[in-house]
Amino acid sequence: MDGTQIAERGTGTGAPAQPPGPATQLPAMLARLWADEAALGLSRRWPELSARNRSFPHLATLLAALSVAAILAAPFQGLSVTGLIAMAASPACLALVGLRLAGVLNRPCHAARRELPDAALPVTSIIVALYREAGVVGHLVQALRAIDYPDGRLEIRLVLEADDEETLEALEDAALDERFRIVIAPPGHPRTKPRALNFALRFCTGDIVAVHDAEDRPHPRQLRRAVESFSLAPPSLACLQAPLNWYNRNETWLTRQFSMEYAAHFHVMLPLYQRLGWPLPLGGTSNYFRGLMYQAHQE
Repeated sequence: MDGTQIAERGTGTGAPAQPPGPATQLPAMLARLWADEAALGLSRRWPELSARNRSFPHLATLLAALSVAAILAAPFQGLSVTGLIAMAASPACLALVGLRLAGVLNRPCHAARRELPDAALPVTSIIVALYREAGVVGHLVQALRAIDYPDGRLEIRLVLEADDEETLEALEDAALDERFRIVIAPPGHPRTKPRALNFALRFCTGDIVAVHDAEDRPHPRQLRRAVESFSLAPPSLACLQAPLNWYNRNETWLTRQFSMEYAAHFHVMLPLYQRLGWPLPLGGTSNYFRGLMYQAHQE
């Protein structure tokens, strides 16, 4: 069977239970199998949970037809199109205003946590998906190096696409320590962040898995606090979302607007959704997932 080096590159040997060593040749057939599973595995095993198997064209067609019919009928009802749109939008706008006011009046409740000694901290994996992001590699590596977590209990997987040579070169020039490992996803479609994360998960051994974006600058103690929160959480808690904001919020008018929107979402609206028992939309980064093994260890 032919081999390939597109699956994984090592930068050290000190992290716990590391995958095979530097420049390991992963059989091409196995690499393709893992990549296919990363992209389509959920839709095969649990089709009811996969967006791939959900179709909305009929609903979209119905809504479009109703909108066109309403606009065409507006003149016959003595309403202008603008008036019809305003009438239709008013209840939704009022509902959103009421929801935000409720969020302001709600008192946020953050996850409880207890301080843990280094010896009690579980092995944790961080996955970062990068694509054409050589320009932020320096800031990313600096932020990940600053994470306050004991040696031997943290592994970092940086997953790239197979054709992203520029980012790969930037990482190889960054003098990564033994916590880091570069994982290169084989070519395939759809070439998305979820596919890359799923593929990199094959190379993780942590009881807790964290997801970050390339431009993230997580607080050095964010990981430790997430783990300490899990230690007190009930078994039903599978994921923690850290609040996000803009590091350059005072740079321009636009970044200030984004910063206010992020602050409202993470510090006002999400706590309200939690209190109401509504589903919580994840930000796609700074997410911490607890595995079944960690739950078993705690029990």
